[in-house]
Amino acid sequence: MIPRILAEKLTESARRWFSVREASFIIVLLRPHYKNFGKRLIKTPKLYSLDTGLLCFLLRIQGPDELYFWRDSGGHEIDILIDRGKALIPVEIKSAQTIADDFFDGFKHWLKLAGKGNGQSALVYGGDRAAMRAGTAVYPWFTLYMIARVPR
Repeated sequence: MIPRILAEKLTESARRWFSVREASFIIVLLRPHYKNFGKRLIKTPKLYSLDTGLLCFLLRIQGPDELYFWRDSGGHEIDILIDRGKALIPVEIKSAQTIADDFFDGFKHWLKLAGKGNGQSALVYGGDRAAMRAGTAVYPWFTLYMIARVPR
C-alpha cells in the first residue's frame, strides 16, 4: 500500500507502478516508527530499491568497479562516487524533504582536494523539486536516473 502523502503526488500510472513493484519485492516503502518523544518527527516513508540490477540499469552502472565512497580522517565524506572514466561524480543522498545548507559541506571539502575538473556534483533528496544550488545539481529521489546521464 502506498502511503497517503506519497500517493497524493503520484499519477494513477505511477501508483500502479509502485504497487506492482512493491508486491513483487522490487521496492519497499519503509514506514517510520514514531512515538512522541517531545520532538517533531518525519513521518514520510523511505523508498528502497531491492532490485540492484534494475537500479544499476537506471543509473547506467555496468559494474561494482564504477562505485566508490569517500571519507577522510576528519569525518568529511561523500556517499557515492560514480567513476565515469573522465570524471568522478560525487553524490550525496539525504532523506530530508527540504534542502539544508550543510548538505553541501562534503562536496565543498572534496572539491578542494579533488579539483573542479571532476564531474558535476549531485544531491539526491526526499523532496520533489530539482534545482541547482551551490554549484550542485539537486534531484528529487524519483529522478535518480538523471545523475547517470554524464557521458563516459
